[in-house]
Amino acid sequence: GGSDPALLLDSCELEKDIKTLIKARLLNGGQSCISPKRWFVPKEKRKECLEFLKTELSAFAPPVLVNEKAIVNLNNICSDAEKCGDTCFYKSDERQFIGEERGPNLYPIKAYEIKNNESPFLKKEVFGPIIAVYFYEHLEEAIKLANDSEFGLGASVFGKDLSKAKEVVNQIHAGMVSINECPRSKINEPFGGVKSSGYGVELGEAGFFEFVNMQVLKVPES
Repeated sequence: GGSDPALLLDSCELEKDIKTLIKARLLNGGQSCISPKRWFVPKEKRKECLEFLKTELSAFAPPVLVNEKAIVNLNNICSDAEKCGDTCFYKSDERQFIGEERGPNLYPIKAYEIKNNESPFLKKEVFGPIIAVYFYEHLEEAIKLANDSEFGLGASVFGKDLSKAKEVVNQIHAGMVSINECPRSKINEPFGGVKSSGYGVELGEAGFFEFVNMQVLKVPES
């Protein structure tokens, strides 16, 4: 599994990058191991971020989750997060979609502001349409929280200052890190994580070597 962090730097293009993140987060109704589940945004961009997120999310219909167990799990995580002090600043109204033939497990899109470093949004894999945003004061704090997870599948860093973005990438503990986009599964690129997100890779040239045995040939020197 994965609980991918997305770090937005001071030089990020906030609206453009949020659109990219929303699209990646809500892929398959948020039920994707490699979607950006934990967003870290500079505190000075808080007001702009919250308002833009609410506007953008209002255009999305609530997705259908895989089963009732998934709904119970998400509700429990959200409840625990609220007990930690996290606040829900957006929730879509799924009632207007109930008449549609979309299945019984309709679930609202929710967006939370993380207020506690022990929030379950920072620790668990949240498999569903939940966006969780942490507004940081210092970049070092965001990097530390991004790495403070048992997961290490993918991550993304957003910023026009590519030199700074590369510095941050080198400090992220993840198998795949992208700059100004979110990691995706491509047949020609290695796919894999670290920590509880797996061992080794699949896909790409490197992936072939995970499925073969090496034969060592020794020839004596004459």
